Formats: sequence, C-alpha cells, structure tokens
Amino acid sequence: MEPAGSTRALGMRVEARVAEYLCERGLSILDRNVERAGGEIDLIALDLRLEDPEYVFVEVRSRSRADRGSPLETVGVAKQRHVIRAATAWLVERDLWDVVAVRFDVVGVTIGPGRLRVRWIPGAYEV
Repeated sequence: MEPAGSTRALGMRVEARVAEYLCERGLSILDRNVERAGGEIDLIALDLRLEDPEYVFVEVRSRSRADRGSPLETVGVAKQRHVIRAATAWLVERDLWDVVAVRFDVVGVTIGPGRLRVRWIPGAYEV
C-alpha cells in the first residue's frame, strides 16, 4: 500500500486493512470510528476466541516511514484516557458497563513500498 491522497483517506484504508487483519485472527468487528465523550475509537471488536468473550477497543496508528519511529509510540496517556472515556460511554449506552470484559488494544502499522507491517498489542493498556 503506497501513501496516496489525504492523510484521513490513508488512515481509513489502513483501518480497513487492520479490521481485516483482526477478523482473520478471530475477532468480530462491531463498530468503526466511534466518537463519544470527546474521544474516538477506531475499531470496536468482540474477541470470541476466549472462553469469556471480551469487548476490544482498538486504537490504530500508522506511519509512512519507519525511520520516524514506531507508530505504537504515539499512543500516550492522554490518548489512552480519551479512548477509555469514549469506550465507557459506548458501553453505558448499551447497558454493558460493569457487565462485560473489556480490553484495550493498539495496532501499529508501518507503511512500506507495496506492503504493510502490522504489530498488534493486545491489552496494551488498562483502565
């Protein structure tokens, strides 16, 4: 995948590929680009591979050049708080708060000539 077009368009293509990647590994995508309580969640999935399924809130980060560092480094404490707040609002809307298991994953994607390098960190941070 070559970088082309706007940053937002590229981000959407990367998120779509990450959704496919997670589905190939047994997760079911429930929602995308959810905005709640001043935060955004890139992907919301359900991990049915586990005995007790978990709701997974996924932050997707990408970089078009590996020499600028890992995209995973860009998910700091402030971003984590925004995602947690948005996830909480999403769960409360569905009467799932304090009822289901949740996890916060981060997927870093480095875009290289003709390919993507994906690094998935399940349980990257906690509430």
